Amino acid sequence: MSFGHLKEEALQKMGAAYVMPDAITYTAIMNAAARVQGPELATSYFKDMKLLNLEPTVVTYGTLIRAWFKAKKYENAIATFQEMQSAGFDGNVLDYTQVFIRLSRLNRIWDIEHILADMSARNVKTDAQCRMALQDAFGKEYARIAQMFRLDRHGDGSFDKIGSRIERTQEAKLANMRRDQTKAALRRSNP
Repeated sequence: MSFGHLKEEALQKMGAAYVMPDAITYTAIMNAAARVQGPELATSYFKDMKLLNLEPTVVTYGTLIRAWFKAKKYENAIATFQEMQSAGFDGNVLDYTQVFIRLSRLNRIWDIEHILADMSARNVKTDAQCRMALQDAFGKEYARIAQMFRLDRHGDGSFDKIGSRIERTQEAKLANMRRDQTKAALRRSNP
């Protein structure tokens, strides 16, 4: 029995009991669909939800964003994130953090700065995990970025406390990457 069949059966039972599905129901269905069969199926249910004139919530969008990221379809995740913003949702710090982490892995620093500016304009507060993702993305430039976007809004110096640890981690990553590149070059040159 396919997931789609189970969903239809559940919706029919709800209809028989005169219970109309709402955004929460569809978000739960999308979450299960994403886990079982991937983000494409979850997106089709998202479209069904819109056809029924049910308003998606920030949780609905977050479910899709995480599903696309898990499937390593980053462009779709970022497009969904931007759709969420254009629909008037600010998102939460978890959504922003996921976007920062993935964009950092894609080395799309300019996009991170753009989204960070939007996050700051929407007054979404950063947390420690978000700041660490940003530090990982910007490396030694993080202090400049933190000042520019006032990431240390509470005045507790938290980005300074973890900045040196992140800097050391970043340097270690670069050293390991250079070492691996050298080993690979040596292997290619010595058949």
